[in-house]
Amino acid sequence: MQRFPPTIRDPAILALLGDCLATAPVPGGPARLRARLFSAPAPWQDLIDLADSHGLLPALAAALGGQGLVPPVPRGTPGAGDRIPVAERLRRAEAAHRNRTAGLKYQLDRAVAALNGANIVPLLLKGAAALWDGAPAWRVMRDIDLLVEPAEIERATAALRAIGFRADPAPGLAEHHAPPLRAADAPGAVELHHQALAAAGEAVLPTSALRRDAPTLERDGLRAMRLRPVRHLLHGVANHQISDRGLARRLLDLKGLYEFAAAAAALDPPAWTELRREAAAHPLLRRAVEAWLAGAADLFRLAPPDDWPLPAPAIADHRAAMAMARRSYGYRRARFLVDELAVAYSREKIAARYGAERGSALWAARVRHTLRLLRKYRAGLPDRLRG
Repeated sequence: MQRFPPTIRDPAILALLGDCLATAPVPGGPARLRARLFSAPAPWQDLIDLADSHGLLPALAAALGGQGLVPPVPRGTPGAGDRIPVAERLRRAEAAHRNRTAGLKYQLDRAVAALNGANIVPLLLKGAAALWDGAPAWRVMRDIDLLVEPAEIERATAALRAIGFRADPAPGLAEHHAPPLRAADAPGAVELHHQALAAAGEAVLPTSALRRDAPTLERDGLRAMRLRPVRHLLHGVANHQISDRGLARRLLDLKGLYEFAAAAAALDPPAWTELRREAAAHPLLRRAVEAWLAGAADLFRLAPPDDWPLPAPAIADHRAAMAMARRSYGYRRARFLVDELAVAYSREKIAARYGAERGSALWAARVRHTLRLLRKYRAGLPDRLRG
């Protein structure tokens, strides 16, 4: 089951976070933003808590530091019950993020070297592309996603095992990648994908289309491929909004949305044209892209080209996600779990995992799936249900 976004309790703090991370100038400029940040009562703790809970604290720290908006450290020695000063909390967050990112990059380089030694050139997915060249430095990631050809999965797994990677003790149930592999003391696992997306995403954005014209990169004797910028954007949208059902579930994924906004803001006019053309290849993909364009424009001041006006359904999709984000955690979690279980036990999902499509074989596979879930989550089932 997925990680679940926390409730947005204060729309004003969300708006302030969006303006701190804005991809275009904020009305009134840094002076106006400074006045909002240093007003009374000070919004700092709520702002930092919101960014931290959505995986955006390193991005916030970088944005505030770049604009000279980090508050000074108070004079004197803090008391035992005092909160950590804002500047110190941001500094610690940046240091922890740098250390974890360095550990992930070391694991990426080891994995790519082992794969290259097996005559495999992996394609970097999601945050692995940011690890490769260090940009954006603020991007937070849980693991390292590498795409290889389906015929290479066994050889790739053997290559990583040969250098000390072992199967994750709690592997997921995904059908589009092998069980995660983790090295001792590594901050994250390596997931070897034979498809870039789970089934729902693959249906609207096939791996073959994503791979097309992917450039090969070389660094420090290592070779890997990466998606073209527009396809990297599309992959992120399809992963969050379609494969993970963010669009259907009305989930406001601030981290994914901001990564999309920051990458889209860097596109030149020909790339925007390419994005619009490739998004139009499937109606659901276009809807997902336009919903995130609406969200990025509203929260992070992204400015799509004038010749791509946002349709009313895209704005409605974003507003529905915003409204859902303000509902109680229990309500949203219950809706999420009902949908998660409905999808997990659907004919299509069971057929993809177990090859059973109808009759007694289908029901036997559902029982088998239930037992597998209970074995996987037996120790932490209450925590998984609560999110």
